[in-house]
Amino acid sequence: MSLVELKDVVKRYGQHTVLNGVSLRVEKGEIIAIIGRSGSGKSTMLRCVNGLEPIQGGSVRFEGTVVNDPGTDLRKLRQHVGIVFQSFNLFPHLTVEKNIALAPKVVKDILLVIKALRERGMGLLLIEQNVGIASEITDRAYVMALGRIVH
Repeated sequence: MSLVELKDVVKRYGQHTVLNGVSLRVEKGEIIAIIGRSGSGKSTMLRCVNGLEPIQGGSVRFEGTVVNDPGTDLRKLRQHVGIVFQSFNLFPHLTVEKNIALAPKVVKDILLVIKALRERGMGLLLIEQNVGIASEITDRAYVMALGRIVH
């Protein structure tokens, strides 16, 4: 049984299709990156995995539990599925130069945490725009465009 499985997932906002038949699997202990431009559907897909967004087609499973089933206890599910949203906030007490100098250390620390989580057998689904970082720490990477996994 996969840790996370999306099968033919469709997500729409009104007439606008954001996810169009997305399918992928994440096994326990695997780190998968989803790479794509802003607006390609990456974050929406993550929100669907956590049940934060309802889907209009397909299925989302976490450890065999159908996330999009109306009978699923999403509070209980979210005790096991975490999402860390990106933030572009600067530290207001630091100068621009110090904020910029801090960035490489923050990235290095994040990579160390991700590697430690892998060693503990956790599966991770990362949303990334930096191909270099994604290739350094992932088992597989997919490219997302226009709501579809294209590669």
